[in-house]
Amino acid sequence: MRIDWVVAILIFLIFTSWAFSFHTLQMGRANAHKTDTALSEAGKIVDYIRTDYVRIPARFSSGFPSGEITLFAVLDWGSYSRNSTQVLRDGTPLPCSISGDNLYFSATPDMGDNFFEVRMASDETPLECDDIVPQSEDNPVYLWAGEKSEAFSAARSLDFCTAANSSRNDLKTEIGTSYTFRVLIESQSQRLTCGPAVPASGRDVFVFPFTGLSDVGDEINITVILW
Repeated sequence: MRIDWVVAILIFLIFTSWAFSFHTLQMGRANAHKTDTALSEAGKIVDYIRTDYVRIPARFSSGFPSGEITLFAVLDWGSYSRNSTQVLRDGTPLPCSISGDNLYFSATPDMGDNFFEVRMASDETPLECDDIVPQSEDNPVYLWAGEKSEAFSAARSLDFCTAANSSRNDLKTEIGTSYTFRVLIESQSQRLTCGPAVPASGRDVFVFPFTGLSDVGDEINITVILW
């Protein structure tokens, strides 16, 4: 009888241990699935702020130093926004204008090779090249192949944050997510808090950090909080 009692206790303990392990495993799988789903939705939000860019290196060779002159290039914008076009030298935007397929910009070349960067984004923006630049085609620049990249747009981040704080449901529909979210965007030149406060309790809350570069070259940190 004592042996039967011991065996019964052992069987009960084994069954209880198995049931607990099975329940823990199932809960772990369910939580992992929830986390994976939330991470996928957070990725949609980050992609919404990210923008495609193309950077086209440009060169102008001068046999002698000169004052400010007009340089020009013929561009094919393709899927990129004409309005977003900028010309930079050492990271500094130069005065520029657009007429048809021609891009005109002002610069003061040094003797020898001078290097510039033409940059365009896939998003529509206010016209960047809206300066008064004399339209002369005497000084063409040589363009290399474009270098495609992705970056977080400061302007798009601001628009996103405005919508998240004012028309959240419309923004959720546009992004394609059913989650409510709060997004923190921090860089050297920008600090934004987008969306409602996180609920105190009663909901699963997921937090995902992302890092990258902004369109002006700053490192940017984005924290997506979902519930």
